[in-house]
Amino acid sequence: MASFVLVHGGLHGGWCWKHIVEKLEALGHTALAVDLPGHGEDKTSFAELAFEGYVAAVVAAIDSQPEPVVLVGHSMGGVSVTQATEERHDRVAQLIYLSAIYVESGSTLADLRGEDGMPIGGDGMKLSDDFTTLTAIPEEAPGIFYGNCSDEDIAFAMERIVPEAIAVTFGTLNFTKERFGSVPRAFIGCHQDHALVPANQKLMYTRAGCDPVVFMDTDHSPFFSAPDELVNVLLSLI
Repeated sequence: MASFVLVHGGLHGGWCWKHIVEKLEALGHTALAVDLPGHGEDKTSFAELAFEGYVAAVVAAIDSQPEPVVLVGHSMGGVSVTQATEERHDRVAQLIYLSAIYVESGSTLADLRGEDGMPIGGDGMKLSDDFTTLTAIPEEAPGIFYGNCSDEDIAFAMERIVPEAIAVTFGTLNFTKERFGSVPRAFIGCHQDHALVPANQKLMYTRAGCDPVVFMDTDHSPFFSAPDELVNVLLSLI
């Protein structure tokens, strides 16, 4: 049996993995869904949010498990799991990016957002007038993030998403071939993703050196839209 640590993307919380946790645990696996600072049940104040805190939360989750983990990062969570893998390379048996963002060492997420053709979040996100937060646009976000999801899951998510701190996107990643590079890396892509479109997913898994790369015919949120299939894919990669 495997120990999974599941890391959510921007705006979300560990709650987005609820179906996956239930299904993995029913099969005898251990599954821990992390709340990054300021998300889900974590009440860290907005002023304190920083990339280092996100990484520390993932590292703490890894350290809480008695054996090396399967570390899964979704969307923006890919940045945190990359750095956490560098810091705990001996405690991560497998790193899996789920339609997730990869940023090269020495760069920031803000650098990636500056690349042409990389509108992460698409039309579903709005930058605040004071440039401190990204928020979901209620009229647009469901179509961007939850295109194949049930009305029940969409309502569940929209009631819980929170603003994302722009400050987090300026945290610099620093990782090495010897540590991060020693951990097996896989990528699960989503063909109908409108937040991180397939062309941008290809850029992510190519840069990260992921092998294997597998695709699901889903939206950006297969933990809601296709949980059984996602669990089967996860288990096929370990």
